[in-house]
Amino acid sequence: MRTPGKSGRGRRVRGYPPSVSARGLPADTTPARAAPGDVEVFQVDERDSSWEDDHPRFRVYLHGGAGDVPGAWTDTYDVIGADLLQVVDWAQHQAGDRLTYAVALVGADGGGRRGLVWLVGMDANEGTDPGSRLEGIQQRMLLRRRHPVRLGTADAMPADVPQPYAQD
Repeated sequence: MRTPGKSGRGRRVRGYPPSVSARGLPADTTPARAAPGDVEVFQVDERDSSWEDDHPRFRVYLHGGAGDVPGAWTDTYDVIGADLLQVVDWAQHQAGDRLTYAVALVGADGGGRRGLVWLVGMDANEGTDPGSRLEGIQQRMLLRRRHPVRLGTADAMPADVPQPYAQD
């Protein structure tokens, strides 16, 4: 847990029990999910996680469609050995200005069944209701065709990986 010090940088806080944050708030008072359409940011105790995965598997969905219909067809790729920003870079180069893309973290539940945590976008074949949170996600996916996420050269995917859809 870091709290602001005199220099504006964080300092390590020790001595708090695992169920209490540095501000003295019980760790379980944070909401499990934001309400639809809302974004929440809240301080947490980093000691509440019990495992990490330093070799994540990402799944990239490339969606083709006409106009404002992002999901007429889907081509899917798993990416390992890269971080999220490299995967977004790769997905954007594949999508260009004609496809949409989505990126998910592939994980497993307690029974070992694979599942996805959406990190960027969503499955474009998923139906949405007008004005819903999911419709907003799909609209941002479509807007990324013209306004891609800006990444620095340090976050570029290595040039020697396959580029099945990349536009020159």
